[in-house]
Amino acid sequence: MNRNTRKDKVIPFEEPQSVQAQASAWLARLDGDDISDEDLLTFKQWINQDEAHVAAFEKATAAWGELNILTRLPSALQQKRQQKVRNKKVKIKYLLRNAAVAAIVVLGLLAGLQQAFSPPQPVSYWTAVGEQKTITLPDTSLVQLNTSSRIKVDYSATARAVYLYQGEAHFEVASNPGRPFEVYAGTGRVRAVGTAFSVMLVDNSDDVNVIVTEGVVEVAPEIHPPPVAKGHSPGTVALPPPVASQRIEAGKAALFDEDEVKVVRQIDADEMQRRLAWQEGLLIFSGESLEEVVAQLSRYTDTKILIKSEAARELSIGGQFQVGDTEAIFNALERGFGLQADYVTSSLVYLSYSNER
Repeated sequence: MNRNTRKDKVIPFEEPQSVQAQASAWLARLDGDDISDEDLLTFKQWINQDEAHVAAFEKATAAWGELNILTRLPSALQQKRQQKVRNKKVKIKYLLRNAAVAAIVVLGLLAGLQQAFSPPQPVSYWTAVGEQKTITLPDTSLVQLNTSSRIKVDYSATARAVYLYQGEAHFEVASNPGRPFEVYAGTGRVRAVGTAFSVMLVDNSDDVNVIVTEGVVEVAPEIHPPPVAKGHSPGTVALPPPVASQRIEAGKAALFDEDEVKVVRQIDADEMQRRLAWQEGLLIFSGESLEEVVAQLSRYTDTKILIKSEAARELSIGGQFQVGDTEAIFNALERGFGLQADYVTSSLVYLSYSNER
């Protein structure tokens, strides 16, 4: 029996009950030389409906044998497999992308939690010679650093500590009675709550200078405990009594070292202005000796200034100058006092009377 005769005897089928029966019916319908485009389209729709259709059709073709349809179909089965692979790759890529996003979110949350529950780390600030800087602290307190100064800020949940290691700083403290604001300088401590004050380490000494511009501060020199004596267990050596703290009010200056508060005195408005003029970038002198003026100038420049003439050391100097403008000061000394500034090198200047050269 030829194939055309067999095909003529095939009765168009209704939708079979089983998938395998559908697959066999499709083979019967498609096994011929006159397959229409409509048949091919309908078959492709059917086989793409379900993975079970693919499996059933492959099982039927294995039993049927070699058919014309297998050479004429546009790779329907292969397309189905490729689509399955592509879908799997897309799904994996989607999962990987979502996993990466989730990992980033988790890391961000962990970092936020760590920052929230970990104590803030100390932060250091400094200025170079001739440089000045204003810093806003985490509690909105302000610090102005003068030339060649260095501090470390160490805040915790219960305290605000600033360590002045070098130079001079002015503090405008945000009020928070529950967290005292303390500046450690030299061997002493200056405590303030809602106030403003300056602290300076005096060069070549253990002295600390404090000027209170607003409110009240508490100055407490601190004594280092002596080392444990040989043969004694810790805590058995008698320690000297602590030095009592002393309150310093606005408009006053204090000088202390590791042993005591040596001086507390009232300062007038003019002296206050002169001593704090650096905050405005100015140096103001009102009758200070040339030796004192040179000491102040030397804080703002790397140039070494030596007074060669002994007679000139006690000259009284007055005037207002920009911080770091040593050239203007030298010119004023030459015009007003008959002094001569000789640049021995680019970083060394001798001051002397012109007739002594």
